[in-house]
Amino acid sequence: MLAPIYHSPQLSIYKIEGKNDLIFNRYIVSSAESRDLCNDPQICGFEYTQKLQAVCLLILENLSSFSPVKLREDKALVLNILNTGINFGIREALAKAYGWNIHQNHYVYDHKNELATSDHYKEYNLPQDTQIIFGDIITNPQYLKQNLSEIIHLAEKEGRQIQNIVLFTLSSELIEDPLIEIAIECKKKFKQFAGIELFYLEGRFVLAEENTPLKLKKNGQDLVCKDALLAPEFISSQYELPFYPLERSVIYSAETRADNIPEYVEDVIKYWEEVRNLAMQGYEFEFLLKERFPNIDGSKFGKQNLMSLAEQHITKLKRLLQPKTNIIE
Repeated sequence: MLAPIYHSPQLSIYKIEGKNDLIFNRYIVSSAESRDLCNDPQICGFEYTQKLQAVCLLILENLSSFSPVKLREDKALVLNILNTGINFGIREALAKAYGWNIHQNHYVYDHKNELATSDHYKEYNLPQDTQIIFGDIITNPQYLKQNLSEIIHLAEKEGRQIQNIVLFTLSSELIEDPLIEIAIECKKKFKQFAGIELFYLEGRFVLAEENTPLKLKKNGQDLVCKDALLAPEFISSQYELPFYPLERSVIYSAETRADNIPEYVEDVIKYWEEVRNLAMQGYEFEFLLKERFPNIDGSKFGKQNLMSLAEQHITKLKRLLQPKTNIIE
């Protein structure tokens, strides 16, 4: 199902085959930066944003090596979806990758945000043949479809064409059917429409829901590795530290990880306190590993003490909130 189509020391690209490939290309992307941010919740704040932007830059720098899309500065419409999508830094990545300076840049509120009614953030000046480029963490595809549908409606109204949609994301397969519906609609309405390019970072994860068989989870929020389609490099990276495959989510809260560090860290610590409680009840590392990441070899970790692992991780997470003091004389 995964076909390798590009590899360099910095970046691996795999194509997911078999679903409306003519108008909908799906890829899984792996890089050191995206593996770091998906594995290690201690990466947050500015460091999280840096790594997220770095992988988007790598993809754009190498896009012509594997994708049919030819991006143009005068056609680009960069969507910065507040507050999670802006951290992908697509405007900056396009400037660094191609030397662009005049590509259009628009800020929009996610529809789940109560401020989405702000008229200022709904104004668009569409290029004649629009190439929509954006990134976002998506756990509810309804909002994704809503944002794109608004632009389609506006393009029709103004007699513009939509040529491409390029999306970088951490998400699940749940976004694919709405995106296919968008692609089919665009194909019918815009003669210049070439398709959607969807880039999953490290994997097409699974969104935890009521029937997801995990002891610890946040339904409708957690992106988990159980039953996910993952880059081989990401699977291999799980062996680097034993807490990696036990994390509740590859992203935890996208709303707080970049900008509200105390709330974010509290969420992660609470999970690991729950893991410690499981250890006190007699659950072992091997049980939790098999439950959360069954397709890796637990023997490679040796004998792990779940209680000790949880306590060590909690201690490290608490240190994230200690401010660094730089005194300039």
